[in-house]
Amino acid sequence: MTRQRVAMIGPVPLHWGRGGKWWGGGVSTHVAGIVPALEACGVSVDLLAENATTLSEAPRSRTAKVVPVTHSWPRLVARGGRALPRMASRLLANPKWGQRIPAGQALRYLGLAANYRAFLGTVQSPLLHVHNARHAQFLCQEVVSTDLPTVVTVHGVKTLLMPSPRWLRSMVLENYGRADRLIAVSSFVRERLVQFGAPAERITVIPNAVDSERFCPSDTEDARGRLGLPTLGFVVLFTGNLVPLKGVDQLVTAFARSAARKHGTLVIVGDGPEKEPLQRLVGELGIADETLFVGARPLPEMPLWYQACDVFATPSAAEGVSISVLEAMSSARPVVTTLPEVGEHDVVTDGSTGFLVAFGDVEGLGAALDRLLRNPVHARVMGDHAREVVVGRCTWPEVARRTAEIYRETLLESRARRTDSN
Repeated sequence: MTRQRVAMIGPVPLHWGRGGKWWGGGVSTHVAGIVPALEACGVSVDLLAENATTLSEAPRSRTAKVVPVTHSWPRLVARGGRALPRMASRLLANPKWGQRIPAGQALRYLGLAANYRAFLGTVQSPLLHVHNARHAQFLCQEVVSTDLPTVVTVHGVKTLLMPSPRWLRSMVLENYGRADRLIAVSSFVRERLVQFGAPAERITVIPNAVDSERFCPSDTEDARGRLGLPTLGFVVLFTGNLVPLKGVDQLVTAFARSAARKHGTLVIVGDGPEKEPLQRLVGELGIADETLFVGARPLPEMPLWYQACDVFATPSAAEGVSISVLEAMSSARPVVTTLPEVGEHDVVTDGSTGFLVAFGDVEGLGAALDRLLRNPVHARVMGDHAREVVVGRCTWPEVARRTAEIYRETLLESRARRTDSN
Protein backbone atom coordinates (compact mmCIF):
# COMPACT_ATOMS: atom_id res chain seq x y z
CA MET A 1 0.00 0.00 0.00
CA THR A 2 1.40 3.40 -1.02
CA ARG A 3 1.98 5.72 1.89
CA GLN A 4 0.39 9.13 1.79
CA ARG A 5 2.92 11.98 1.70
CA VAL A 6 2.71 15.53 2.95
CA ALA A 7 5.13 18.45 2.74
CA MET A 8 5.26 20.17 6.14
CA ILE A 9 6.75 23.50 7.18
CA GLY A 10 7.21 24.37 10.84
CA PRO A 11 9.70 24.94 13.66
CA VAL A 12 11.35 22.16 15.67
CA PRO A 13 12.87 22.01 19.17
CA LEU A 14 16.49 23.15 19.07
CA HIS A 15 19.49 22.34 21.23
CA TRP A 16 22.25 24.88 21.41
CA GLY A 17 25.45 25.67 23.24
CA ARG A 18 27.73 23.65 25.46
CA GLY A 19 25.51 24.33 28.42
CA GLY A 20 22.90 21.97 27.06
CA LYS A 21 20.14 24.54 26.70
CA TRP A 22 17.06 23.78 24.66
CA TRP A 23 14.53 25.91 22.87
CA GLY A 24 11.19 24.22 22.56
CA GLY A 25 8.15 26.45 22.17
CA GLY A 26 4.65 25.05 21.87
CA VAL A 27 4.55 24.96 18.07
CA SER A 28 7.95 23.28 17.80
CA THR A 29 6.93 20.70 20.39
CA HIS A 30 3.75 20.03 18.39
CA VAL A 31 5.69 19.52 15.16
CA ALA A 32 8.16 17.19 16.88
CA GLY A 33 5.25 15.14 18.20
CA ILE A 34 3.01 14.97 15.16
CA VAL A 35 5.68 13.91 12.61
CA PRO A 36 6.33 10.44 14.12
CA ALA A 37 2.63 10.08 15.01
CA LEU A 38 1.64 10.69 11.38
CA GLU A 39 4.25 8.22 10.22
CA ALA A 40 2.78 5.60 12.57
CA CYS A 41 -0.62 5.95 10.92
CA GLY A 42 0.69 5.73 7.35
CA VAL A 43 1.68 9.29 6.40
CA SER A 44 5.24 10.05 5.28
CA VAL A 45 6.37 13.60 6.04
CA ASP A 46 8.77 15.83 4.12
CA LEU A 47 9.63 18.45 6.76
CA LEU A 48 11.28 21.82 6.25
CA ALA A 49 12.52 22.69 9.74
CA GLU A 50 12.30 26.42 9.24
CA ASN A 51 14.29 27.39 12.34
CA ALA A 52 17.02 24.72 11.99
CA THR A 53 20.21 25.63 10.12
CA THR A 54 21.96 22.26 10.35
CA LEU A 55 20.80 18.68 10.17
CA SER A 56 22.16 18.16 13.70
CA GLU A 57 19.45 20.55 14.93
CA ALA A 58 16.67 18.78 13.03
CA PRO A 59 14.75 15.87 14.59
CA ARG A 60 15.67 12.32 13.65
CA SER A 61 13.04 10.24 11.91
CA ARG A 62 12.90 6.87 10.19
CA THR A 63 10.79 7.97 7.23
CA ALA A 64 10.66 11.79 7.27
CA LYS A 65 12.83 13.77 4.89
CA VAL A 66 14.07 16.66 7.05
CA VAL A 67 15.58 19.76 5.43
CA PRO A 68 17.11 22.66 7.43
CA VAL A 69 17.06 26.24 6.17
CA THR A 70 20.09 28.24 5.08
CA HIS A 71 20.87 31.90 5.78
CA SER A 72 23.89 32.08 3.47
CA TRP A 73 23.04 34.60 0.74
CA PRO A 74 25.10 32.86 -2.00
CA ARG A 75 23.19 29.65 -1.26
CA LEU A 76 19.91 31.55 -1.05
CA VAL A 77 20.52 33.09 -4.47
CA ALA A 78 21.26 29.62 -5.80
CA ARG A 79 18.07 28.30 -4.26
CA GLY A 80 15.98 31.17 -5.61
CA GLY A 81 17.56 30.97 -9.06
CA ARG A 82 16.18 33.13 -11.82
CA ALA A 83 12.94 33.52 -9.88
CA LEU A 84 14.59 35.56 -7.11
CA PRO A 85 14.03 39.04 -8.67
CA ARG A 86 10.38 38.22 -9.38
CA MET A 87 9.98 36.84 -5.86
CA ALA A 88 11.46 40.05 -4.42
CA SER A 89 9.20 42.36 -6.43
CA ARG A 90 6.07 40.45 -5.50
CA LEU A 91 7.06 40.34 -1.86
CA LEU A 92 7.81 44.06 -1.57
CA ALA A 93 4.87 45.49 -3.46
CA ASN A 94 1.69 43.60 -2.70
CA PRO A 95 -0.95 46.36 -2.88
CA LYS A 96 -3.45 44.41 -0.79
CA TRP A 97 -1.57 45.24 2.39
CA GLY A 98 -1.78 49.02 2.08
CA GLN A 99 1.87 49.41 3.01
CA ARG A 100 5.16 47.70 2.31
CA ILE A 101 6.85 45.18 4.53
CA PRO A 102 9.79 46.72 6.44
CA ALA A 103 13.04 46.18 4.53
CA GLY A 104 14.69 43.99 7.18
CA GLN A 105 11.65 41.75 7.46
CA ALA A 106 11.35 41.60 3.66
CA LEU A 107 14.92 40.32 3.36
CA ARG A 108 14.19 37.60 5.93
CA TYR A 109 11.03 36.60 4.09
CA LEU A 110 12.85 36.57 0.78
CA GLY A 111 15.44 34.21 2.27
CA LEU A 112 12.68 31.94 3.57
CA ALA A 113 10.95 32.03 0.18
CA ALA A 114 14.14 30.80 -1.50
CA ASN A 115 14.32 27.95 1.02
CA TYR A 116 10.66 27.08 0.39
CA ARG A 117 11.18 27.10 -3.38
CA ALA A 118 14.10 24.68 -3.13
CA PHE A 119 12.26 22.46 -0.65
CA LEU A 120 9.04 22.21 -2.67
CA GLY A 121 11.05 21.58 -5.83
CA THR A 122 12.70 18.48 -4.38
CA VAL A 123 9.80 16.73 -2.62
CA GLN A 124 7.02 14.74 -4.19
CA SER A 125 4.19 15.62 -1.85
CA PRO A 126 0.68 16.37 -3.17
CA LEU A 127 -0.24 18.42 -0.08
CA LEU A 128 1.28 21.26 1.97
CA HIS A 129 0.78 21.51 5.76
CA VAL A 130 1.93 24.78 7.34
CA HIS A 131 2.36 25.36 11.08
CA ASN A 132 3.26 29.04 11.00
CA ALA A 133 0.56 31.11 9.34
CA ARG A 134 2.51 34.33 9.78
CA HIS A 135 4.45 33.89 6.57
CA ALA A 136 4.99 30.37 5.30
CA GLN A 137 1.71 29.86 3.49
CA PHE A 138 1.81 33.34 1.98
CA LEU A 139 5.34 32.88 0.72
CA CYS A 140 4.59 29.48 -0.73
CA GLN A 141 1.43 30.55 -2.55
CA GLU A 142 2.21 34.17 -3.43
CA VAL A 143 5.96 34.17 -3.96
CA VAL A 144 6.85 30.57 -4.76
CA SER A 145 3.60 30.21 -6.73
CA THR A 146 2.69 26.71 -5.67
CA ASP A 147 -0.81 25.45 -6.26
CA LEU A 148 -0.54 22.62 -3.74
CA PRO A 149 -3.67 22.09 -1.64
CA THR A 150 -2.84 23.63 1.73
CA VAL A 151 -3.73 22.82 5.33
CA VAL A 152 -2.84 25.38 8.01
CA THR A 153 -2.72 24.53 11.70
CA VAL A 154 -3.53 27.67 13.69
CA HIS A 155 -1.84 27.36 17.07
CA GLY A 156 -2.98 30.73 18.36
CA VAL A 157 -4.39 34.07 17.28
CA LYS A 158 -2.29 36.52 19.29
CA THR A 159 -1.22 38.30 16.08
CA LEU A 160 -4.88 39.23 15.61
CA LEU A 161 -5.72 39.85 19.27
CA MET A 162 -2.61 41.78 20.31
CA PRO A 163 -1.24 44.99 18.70
CA SER A 164 0.47 43.99 15.45
CA PRO A 165 1.69 45.80 12.31
CA ARG A 166 -1.00 46.28 9.68
CA TRP A 167 0.95 44.39 7.03
CA LEU A 168 1.39 41.37 9.32
CA ARG A 169 -2.29 41.18 10.26
CA SER A 170 -3.19 41.46 6.57
CA MET A 171 -0.81 38.66 5.65
CA VAL A 172 -2.21 36.35 8.33
CA LEU A 173 -5.84 37.06 7.43
CA GLU A 174 -5.09 36.50 3.76
CA ASN A 175 -3.50 33.16 4.66
CA TYR A 176 -6.64 32.02 6.44
CA GLY A 177 -8.77 32.93 3.44
CA ARG A 178 -6.49 31.04 1.04
CA ALA A 179 -6.16 27.81 3.01
CA ASP A 180 -8.08 24.81 1.76
CA ARG A 181 -8.53 23.66 5.37
CA LEU A 182 -7.75 25.21 8.75
CA ILE A 183 -7.01 23.17 11.88
CA ALA A 184 -7.69 25.13 15.09
CA VAL A 185 -6.10 23.75 18.26
CA SER A 186 -9.09 24.82 20.39
CA SER A 187 -12.68 26.00 20.11
CA PHE A 188 -11.45 29.41 21.31
CA VAL A 189 -9.11 29.65 18.31
CA ARG A 190 -11.90 28.54 15.99
CA GLU A 191 -14.27 31.19 17.36
CA ARG A 192 -11.69 33.94 16.87
CA LEU A 193 -10.88 32.77 13.34
CA VAL A 194 -14.54 33.00 12.40
CA GLN A 195 -14.74 36.39 14.10
CA PHE A 196 -11.95 37.67 11.85
CA GLY A 197 -13.54 36.36 8.68
CA ALA A 198 -12.15 32.85 8.19
CA PRO A 199 -14.71 30.53 6.54
CA ALA A 200 -16.25 28.44 9.32
CA GLU A 201 -16.90 25.46 7.05
CA ARG A 202 -13.16 25.04 6.46
CA ILE A 203 -12.19 24.94 10.15
CA THR A 204 -11.80 21.75 12.17
CA VAL A 205 -10.85 21.71 15.85
CA ILE A 206 -8.10 19.20 16.63
CA PRO A 207 -6.44 19.76 20.02
CA ASN A 208 -2.77 19.77 20.79
CA ALA A 209 -1.42 16.55 22.20
CA VAL A 210 1.09 15.22 24.69
CA ASP A 211 3.07 12.02 25.15
CA SER A 212 1.18 10.64 28.15
CA GLU A 213 3.75 7.88 28.68
CA ARG A 214 6.60 10.39 29.15
CA PHE A 215 4.53 12.93 31.07
CA CYS A 216 3.03 10.72 33.74
CA PRO A 217 2.58 10.81 37.51
CA SER A 218 5.49 9.63 39.60
CA ASP A 219 6.87 9.92 43.11
CA THR A 220 7.00 13.62 43.96
CA GLU A 221 9.65 13.28 46.68
CA ASP A 222 11.95 11.34 44.34
CA ALA A 223 11.54 13.92 41.55
CA ARG A 224 12.34 16.78 43.93
CA GLY A 225 15.39 14.97 45.22
CA ARG A 226 16.71 14.43 41.68
CA LEU A 227 16.19 18.11 40.88
CA GLY A 228 17.65 19.42 44.13
CA LEU A 229 14.33 20.89 45.33
CA PRO A 230 13.08 20.85 48.94
CA THR A 231 11.30 17.55 49.52
CA LEU A 232 8.73 19.20 51.80
CA GLY A 233 6.47 22.16 51.18
CA PHE A 234 4.15 23.41 48.43
CA VAL A 235 5.69 23.87 44.95
CA VAL A 236 4.09 26.09 42.30
CA LEU A 237 5.56 25.58 38.82
CA PHE A 238 5.66 27.75 35.70
CA THR A 239 7.34 26.63 32.48
CA GLY A 240 7.63 28.64 29.29
CA ASN A 241 9.25 31.59 27.58
CA LEU A 242 9.68 34.60 29.86
CA VAL A 243 7.92 37.20 27.73
CA PRO A 244 5.24 39.77 28.68
CA LEU A 245 2.48 37.73 27.02
CA LYS A 246 2.93 34.91 29.56
CA GLY A 247 1.94 37.11 32.51
CA VAL A 248 4.59 35.66 34.82
CA ASP A 249 4.75 38.98 36.70
CA GLN A 250 1.13 38.38 37.73
CA LEU A 251 2.02 34.92 39.01
CA VAL A 252 4.96 36.28 40.99
CA THR A 253 2.79 38.98 42.56
CA ALA A 254 -0.03 36.54 43.32
CA PHE A 255 2.40 34.10 44.93
CA ALA A 256 3.88 36.88 47.09
CA ARG A 257 0.41 37.79 48.38
CA SER A 258 -0.77 34.20 48.93
CA ALA A 259 -0.42 31.80 51.82
CA ALA A 260 1.47 29.52 49.43
CA ARG A 261 4.49 31.80 49.88
CA LYS A 262 4.76 30.81 53.56
CA HIS A 263 4.55 27.12 52.81
CA GLY A 264 6.60 26.53 49.69
CA THR A 265 8.44 27.61 46.58
CA LEU A 266 7.65 29.19 43.23
CA VAL A 267 9.74 27.50 40.53
CA ILE A 268 10.14 29.26 37.17
CA VAL A 269 11.53 27.13 34.34
CA GLY A 270 12.36 29.07 31.19
CA ASP A 271 14.30 32.00 29.82
CA GLY A 272 13.63 35.17 27.91
CA PRO A 273 13.75 38.99 27.97
CA GLU A 274 11.57 39.22 31.08
CA LYS A 275 13.93 37.20 33.28
CA GLU A 276 15.85 40.16 34.75
CA PRO A 277 12.72 42.31 35.31
CA LEU A 278 11.09 39.33 37.03
CA GLN A 279 14.13 38.81 39.24
CA ARG A 280 13.97 42.48 40.24
CA LEU A 281 10.25 42.13 41.00
CA VAL A 282 10.93 39.08 43.16
CA GLY A 283 13.48 41.12 45.12
CA GLU A 284 11.12 44.06 45.52
CA LEU A 285 8.36 41.76 46.82
CA GLY A 286 10.74 40.12 49.30
CA ILE A 287 10.30 36.57 48.01
CA ALA A 288 13.79 35.88 46.65
CA ASP A 289 14.22 33.01 49.12
CA GLU A 290 10.92 31.45 48.04
CA THR A 291 11.43 31.82 44.27
CA LEU A 292 13.71 29.70 42.11
CA PHE A 293 14.71 30.65 38.54
CA VAL A 294 16.21 27.56 36.93
CA GLY A 295 16.46 28.81 33.33
CA ALA A 296 15.74 26.75 30.22
CA ARG A 297 16.07 23.04 30.88
CA PRO A 298 16.74 20.11 28.52
CA LEU A 299 13.51 18.75 27.10
CA PRO A 300 14.18 15.18 28.36
CA GLU A 301 14.32 16.61 31.89
CA MET A 302 10.91 18.33 31.76
CA PRO A 303 8.76 15.41 33.03
CA LEU A 304 10.63 15.60 36.35
CA TRP A 305 9.68 19.25 36.89
CA TYR A 306 5.98 18.50 36.52
CA GLN A 307 6.28 15.48 38.82
CA ALA A 308 8.03 17.66 41.41
CA CYS A 309 5.29 20.32 41.67
CA ASP A 310 1.93 20.44 43.44
CA VAL A 311 0.26 22.81 40.98
CA PHE A 312 1.08 24.23 37.56
CA ALA A 313 0.22 27.90 36.95
CA THR A 314 0.33 29.84 33.67
CA PRO A 315 -1.47 33.22 33.59
CA SER A 316 -1.02 33.82 29.86
CA ALA A 317 -2.78 36.62 27.98
CA ALA A 318 -3.35 34.58 24.82
CA GLU A 319 -2.85 30.90 24.01
CA GLY A 320 -4.34 28.34 21.66
CA VAL A 321 -3.91 25.40 23.98
CA SER A 322 -0.65 25.45 25.89
CA ILE A 323 1.49 22.34 25.48
CA SER A 324 2.80 23.01 29.00
CA VAL A 325 -0.74 22.85 30.38
CA LEU A 326 -1.27 19.46 28.70
CA GLU A 327 2.08 18.19 30.00
CA ALA A 328 1.16 19.23 33.54
CA MET A 329 -2.30 17.66 33.29
CA SER A 330 -0.83 14.47 31.86
CA SER A 331 1.47 14.41 34.91
CA ALA A 332 -1.68 14.46 37.11
CA ARG A 333 -1.20 18.03 38.30
CA PRO A 334 -4.04 20.56 38.71
CA VAL A 335 -3.69 23.68 36.58
CA VAL A 336 -4.36 27.35 37.27
CA THR A 337 -4.70 29.37 34.07
CA THR A 338 -6.54 32.36 32.65
CA LEU A 339 -9.64 33.42 30.78
CA PRO A 340 -10.91 34.61 28.40
CA GLU A 341 -8.19 34.86 25.77
CA VAL A 342 -6.94 31.29 26.02
CA GLY A 343 -8.09 27.96 24.69
CA GLU A 344 -7.44 26.07 27.92
CA HIS A 345 -11.14 25.95 28.76
CA ASP A 346 -11.37 23.11 26.22
CA VAL A 347 -9.41 20.90 28.62
CA VAL A 348 -9.35 22.74 31.97
CA THR A 349 -12.72 22.60 33.72
CA ASP A 350 -12.96 25.14 36.51
CA GLY A 351 -13.12 23.37 39.84
CA SER A 352 -12.64 19.93 38.29
CA THR A 353 -9.22 19.75 36.59
CA GLY A 354 -7.97 23.12 37.80
CA PHE A 355 -9.04 26.73 38.20
CA LEU A 356 -9.71 29.42 35.59
CA VAL A 357 -9.24 33.07 36.51
CA ALA A 358 -9.44 36.26 34.47
CA PHE A 359 -6.18 37.55 33.00
CA GLY A 360 -4.98 40.37 35.23
CA ASP A 361 -6.89 39.11 38.29
CA VAL A 362 -3.92 38.78 40.62
CA GLU A 363 -6.11 38.32 43.69
CA GLY A 364 -8.08 35.54 41.98
CA LEU A 365 -4.84 33.86 40.93
CA GLY A 366 -3.53 33.90 44.50
CA ALA A 367 -6.85 32.65 45.84
CA ALA A 368 -6.74 29.68 43.46
CA LEU A 369 -3.24 28.77 44.68
CA ASP A 370 -4.42 28.98 48.28
CA ARG A 371 -7.45 26.77 47.63
CA LEU A 372 -5.15 24.06 46.28
CA LEU A 373 -2.70 24.50 49.17
CA ARG A 374 -5.43 24.16 51.79
CA ASN A 375 -7.08 21.18 50.15
CA PRO A 376 -4.27 18.79 49.13
CA VAL A 377 -6.59 15.79 48.87
CA HIS A 378 -8.91 17.68 46.49
CA ALA A 379 -5.87 18.92 44.56
CA ARG A 380 -4.76 15.32 44.00
CA VAL A 381 -8.26 14.35 42.87
CA MET A 382 -8.24 17.27 40.41
CA GLY A 383 -4.84 16.17 39.13
CA ASP A 384 -6.05 12.61 38.58
CA HIS A 385 -9.06 13.93 36.68
CA ALA A 386 -6.78 16.17 34.61
CA ARG A 387 -4.76 13.16 33.50
CA GLU A 388 -7.93 11.25 32.60
CA VAL A 389 -9.00 14.15 30.33
CA VAL A 390 -5.64 14.28 28.54
CA VAL A 391 -5.33 10.52 28.08
CA GLY A 392 -8.86 10.37 26.73
CA ARG A 393 -8.68 13.31 24.32
CA CYS A 394 -5.18 14.66 23.72
CA THR A 395 -2.90 11.82 22.62
CA TRP A 396 -0.66 11.88 19.55
CA PRO A 397 -2.19 8.79 17.88
CA GLU A 398 -5.66 10.36 18.02
CA VAL A 399 -4.45 13.78 16.83
CA ALA A 400 -2.47 12.18 13.99
CA ARG A 401 -5.45 10.04 12.93
CA ARG A 402 -7.72 13.08 12.73
CA THR A 403 -5.05 15.15 10.95
CA ALA A 404 -4.51 12.40 8.36
CA GLU A 405 -8.27 12.38 7.77
CA ILE A 406 -8.12 16.14 7.05
CA TYR A 407 -5.37 15.41 4.50
CA ARG A 408 -7.54 12.81 2.73
CA GLU A 409 -10.56 15.11 2.65
CA THR A 410 -8.50 18.04 1.36
CA LEU A 411 -7.00 15.98 -1.46
CA LEU A 412 -10.41 14.61 -2.46
CA GLU A 413 -11.90 18.12 -2.51
CA SER A 414 -8.94 19.39 -4.58
CA ARG A 415 -9.32 16.59 -7.14
CA ALA A 416 -13.06 17.25 -7.37
CA ARG A 417 -12.41 20.96 -8.06
CA ARG A 418 -9.90 20.11 -10.80
CA THR A 419 -12.36 17.66 -12.37
CA ASP A 420 -15.13 20.27 -12.33
CA SER A 421 -12.86 22.91 -13.91
CA ASN A 422 -11.97 20.55 -16.75
